[in-house]
Amino acid sequence: MGIFPRGLAQFRVYICNEFAYNKKERNKRYMCLDATETPVLYSTGTRLAYTIANRYYGGKHFVWCTTKFHSRTQPPTSDPQSIARTYFEHAIKGDQHSHAITDNIAGILRGAEAKRKEGVISCEEYDIVHQMLNLAEYKVFLPVLFIIDTKAVQGRCVKVTEENRASKDSIEYQIPDLSEGEYQIIEFDKFLNDIIPEPYDGIVKVLNSDDS
Repeated sequence: MGIFPRGLAQFRVYICNEFAYNKKERNKRYMCLDATETPVLYSTGTRLAYTIANRYYGGKHFVWCTTKFHSRTQPPTSDPQSIARTYFEHAIKGDQHSHAITDNIAGILRGAEAKRKEGVISCEEYDIVHQMLNLAEYKVFLPVLFIIDTKAVQGRCVKVTEENRASKDSIEYQIPDLSEGEYQIIEFDKFLNDIIPEPYDGIVKVLNSDDS
């Protein structure tokens, strides 16, 4: 029998420890939100990404989100208000050097490629998405805001690892399949234009407010 029984016992201990550790780590990532303390989450995207997901991905949206619309302690690249302001200003001014818009296009392409590989969309639909991006006007990169029901997504909301967050202290989560009924959407230009006669100056003023 040699050392096999001892080795098997050690292997069992190792597997049990690894399982317990992985379960603990998974719970830390998936069960870190209290819906009572944080009833809603916020995520800013673009009108184009929102339209594509609704039309081709069965209304399933991959979103990065956080617990406040704006916080002075949140880095600008993960702060929904700052992201919305950037998209709005770059879109209405037609900024050809906009990294935000370029990154959004790249993200939409990665998402479309992933959906094609998963069989969610066909090659023909992937080509359509690609063509939509090639022909996109700046206005389709205007921001949309997801206001998300935390309770509805609590079991699927993943805490972003430190190496992938905007900063060590940044509060960031991912939801891979946000669905209809789990959020409300605000299209900033449509929503605010009903209130503010001047179409753009007033909106930029609201997005530039510094309320925490």
